[in-house]
Amino acid sequence: MSARLRLVNPFGARRRARETDSARHAESKGPSGAAPDRVFKFTIARSVIATVTLDTKGFPGVLSIRKTCADESTETQCATGSDEPTHVQIRNRFNPGTYYAVVDGAGTAGGAFTLRVEEEK
Repeated sequence: MSARLRLVNPFGARRRARETDSARHAESKGPSGAAPDRVFKFTIARSVIATVTLDTKGFPGVLSIRKTCADESTETQCATGSDEPTHVQIRNRFNPGTYYAVVDGAGTAGGAFTLRVEEEK
């Protein structure tokens, strides 16, 4: 089972979402220059171990998980792709509730990306 992702704060980005057999993907192409955050909301119905995966198209990605969208102090985890900068994963036990996945590019990097939230079976 996978969580539904909803773009919360697109900052003027063009967006496209599509359903696949295993997860919902969302892609967003940001403006050139600065790398604004893209915030996605997802809801977990029961306590599960899940993996949030960010695959970027040629730029180093940064991924964080928050409990409150606009409050950085509620960040539960943050990750960068240290060995493979275009692939970032956060694996965690999520209790029931709403979470926000914040996608950013390192420095001013940005571009298209795919974000997935998948429950372990």
